[in-house]
Amino acid sequence: MNSKANRPNTSRRNWSAAVSVISLGLMSGAAASTQVIDVPVKDVITMTERVEERVPIERCRVKSVRVSRNDRDRSLTPTLLGGIIGGAVGSELGRNSSKKSLVIGASALLGGSIGHDIARDRYERIEYVNREVCDTDYEIREYTQITGYRVRYEYDGTTYETITDRHPGATLPLEISVRPLY
Repeated sequence: MNSKANRPNTSRRNWSAAVSVISLGLMSGAAASTQVIDVPVKDVITMTERVEERVPIERCRVKSVRVSRNDRDRSLTPTLLGGIIGGAVGSELGRNSSKKSLVIGASALLGGSIGHDIARDRYERIEYVNREVCDTDYEIREYTQITGYRVRYEYDGTTYETITDRHPGATLPLEISVRPLY
C-alpha cells in the first residue's frame, strides 16, 4: 500500500486554518463599532429659492377671414379672345411701321392679359368666412421652491449643523462610529 494515499492532507488543513486566524485577527483589530442614536434638533431653517417658469397659454378667437374662391369651370376663351383682338388692333396700329410684327406680338400679349384679368374677376368670388385663429402667449409664473433644510442639532454638548432634503422633526438620527487608532 502506498503510505501517501492513507495519510491525511495536513498541508491543506493547516493553510485553511492559518487564513481563518489571520482574517479574524485583521477584522478584530480594524473593526469599527457603529451605532445609530437620535439627537435633539435645536433649530430648522427652511432653505428656499425663487423660481420663474414660462407657461404657454393658447388664446383663440373667431376672426372673419377673406377667402378667394375660383369656379372650377374656368375657361381659356377670354384669354385667347383677348389675344386675338389685341393682335388685330396691333396689326392695324403697326400697318405702316417697319416693326409691324413686334407691334402685333406686343398687342396680342397685352390683349390676352386683359382678357385673362376680365375672366379672373368674373369667375373669382370673394367671401368672408369665420375661422378660429389661435396664438400662443407665455405667462411668467413665479413661486418659491424648497431646496433643503439647514438643521442645527446637539451631540455630546456640542452644536453641529447639516443640510437635509426633508424636515427632520424633533430628533435627527446620527450614526456614531468608534474605531481604535492602533
